[in-house]
Amino acid sequence: MIKQFEQSYSVQDKQDVLAMCALQFASQVEQKSLDKDYANETVETKLEALNDLLDAHFNS
Repeated sequence: MIKQFEQSYSVQDKQDVLAMCALQFASQVEQKSLDKDYANETVETKLEALNDLLDAHFNS
């Protein structure tokens, strides 16, 4: 990743490259967390809908 940033951007200082890598990793971690939260919400919504269907079926 360091070489990729050095080749893609005219970086003069190694510290800048390391900071860019740290931001990239932090961004990836945050995105994975958001994706996981969305998936959990989707599953929860579907389970609630299934539960409602089962309740309606057994209570009729």
